[in-house]
Amino acid sequence: MIRFGVLTLIIAMSTLAQASSLRCEQVFKSQVSANQVDQAIFQLAEMRMQIDLARANGDRSILQQSLVHQYQKKSNTVLQYLASNRIMTESEFQRSIENKIAEIQGVQKQDQNIEIKRRKEQQDRVQDIVVERFYPLAEISHDNSLNQVSFSPKREILFTADANRGVFTDLKTRKELLTIHGVTLLSGHLSWSAHGDLVGVSTPHSAEAKVIDVKNKEELVTITHEKKIVNTQISPSGKLFAVASEDGAVSITDIQNAQMIRELKLGTRVGRVQFSPDSKYLLLNLTNKTMLIYRVDELLAPVKRSWLGTVEPSPVIKRDDVSSYISNFVGASGEKLMFHKQDGRFEIIDLQTGQSSFQQITKNPNFYFDQVSKFELSPDGRYLAFHDYPAYNLLIVDTKTWNIVHKFEGPQKERVEAFEFVPGKNQIMVSYRTKIGFYDLTTGKQEEEIQDFGQSKIKTAKLSPDGEYLSVGFVAGNVQLRKVNARLSDL
Repeated sequence: MIRFGVLTLIIAMSTLAQASSLRCEQVFKSQVSANQVDQAIFQLAEMRMQIDLARANGDRSILQQSLVHQYQKKSNTVLQYLASNRIMTESEFQRSIENKIAEIQGVQKQDQNIEIKRRKEQQDRVQDIVVERFYPLAEISHDNSLNQVSFSPKREILFTADANRGVFTDLKTRKELLTIHGVTLLSGHLSWSAHGDLVGVSTPHSAEAKVIDVKNKEELVTITHEKKIVNTQISPSGKLFAVASEDGAVSITDIQNAQMIRELKLGTRVGRVQFSPDSKYLLLNLTNKTMLIYRVDELLAPVKRSWLGTVEPSPVIKRDDVSSYISNFVGASGEKLMFHKQDGRFEIIDLQTGQSSFQQITKNPNFYFDQVSKFELSPDGRYLAFHDYPAYNLLIVDTKTWNIVHKFEGPQKERVEAFEFVPGKNQIMVSYRTKIGFYDLTTGKQEEEIQDFGQSKIKTAKLSPDGEYLSVGFVAGNVQLRKVNARLSDL
């Protein structure tokens, strides 16, 4: 009896173990089968989509027939396997293929929508760049032809002036900050402090000059001379205000306390007043071709008197053979000065030592010029740009060899209205009457061109200190603000 019970227990346990093993094997097979089936259905769905597309296009080629044959053969094989293993009926199999086709098409549609959206965003970005680069961001209207456009050093304010009024515009809000009425502001009658918070203004028909805090709309200093004002400048430090009048009087005023510190009586009209970038020197170009350079600290020293009267401070450098009013400080702090001499040479003076070096532009029949009427030196000192009179050509000199390397001509012999080295780039901007070009200084090739001005004629153009914006003033009196640093490669 006991033996029979033990035997029965053993048989039961063996049967249970076999059943458990069989279930595990079935689960394993079902998992493997499910993965294989899903992969097979996916392949068949892709083949069906290719067949349907070919049929829709009327394709009856041998390759198409071969694809149909492969599909039928693979479909029968998979269906036979599914039926023999009781995994799926024929109707379930066909429905699975249709569902997989719908799933694939849904994913493709989603990917297609993502791609369409990406392309649309890229097109919008390109359009934004085109709009920013070639169309005005803002426009300011004047009643008369523009005389001057100028950016504040930090590109926060744009100043524009015609024969009757000057307008200060906030570039962030595009709103007018201040308007000066009844004035004629020309080049040399407006200057900024280095921080851009103060501006010095005067008019060529008045004996009065002012220092204005533009943002606060406050007049800080008013200077009056006996004769008409011809030139002014605020020192980059923002501490001093130099004013020159047509009778040769030059006054130096302390802006903080609004007190005149020094007045020079030169007896000859001053064509230009300029402080060095470090505010240590004051440059005066006289109309009799004389150039004077004073040390600012000597001008600020107490007035010396003798039994003959007041002792005027002496210039540290004096030249009487300057060909024009244009003399340029060289270097970030203005440690050197370059000017053009009447004999055709350029003289470069080291202001620390007083020593001079001389350079002559190499004559070249392919680059003929009469005389230098305006010149600028690139920030790195590598290139010299100048135009002759009457400014039909702009010439570029390589200062390593002093050879003329490029000559830029406007369309139909148009005059050069303005030119300027582009900050941070190896380019120069040249403005003519009907177009503005950006040229590579190494190759001389034009890289950019703006000429969508219609019938408007350009009077002047000015880049912002960071080179990101361009202000264009027209003969008709309107001013356009354009962005010039956008590139399609930014995408």
